[in-house]
Amino acid sequence: MKGLELPINIIVIIVLAAVVLIAGLFLFMGSWQTSGGATQSESIFRSLCNQLLQQNCEPSSNTITTTISGKTYTLSELCNQRGISGDDACKQACGCLGGGQTCTDTDGGQNEGVQGICKDINGEYPDDCTQNGLLKEYYCDDNNKCAAYLRICKNKCENGACK
Repeated sequence: MKGLELPINIIVIIVLAAVVLIAGLFLFMGSWQTSGGATQSESIFRSLCNQLLQQNCEPSSNTITTTISGKTYTLSELCNQRGISGDDACKQACGCLGGGQTCTDTDGGQNEGVQGICKDINGEYPDDCTQNGLLKEYYCDDNNKCAAYLRICKNKCENGACK
């Protein structure tokens, strides 16, 4: 009788281990599929934001759409799913700076006598003096991106401006 108890105990342990393994696998696969869906939603959101930015943030987020596998998505719908309400807030979530702008410069553009900060969807760029004493002046280019040029100041470059 004792000879039969040992194999039955082992069989019970193996069956329990298999059940735990299968349950763990189902839990993992369920969370993996949710993560994949979130990634697809994020990808669609980024694609729609890129469409908005290519149009200089002018159109309403309701008019920016894409169709994938027969389902049409609007930018405003995806913003609402993220808890972002309103056209301006949705545009800002995509990288628009407000008022439809994607690039701003605090000194008004190519103003070498005033230190400014150019801001676009990629970051902020303050006017600065180089190690060689040149002014690096940032401004918004025709593509609504910060661009820069170097300028030799008449006297000197100080604190991001020609003096």
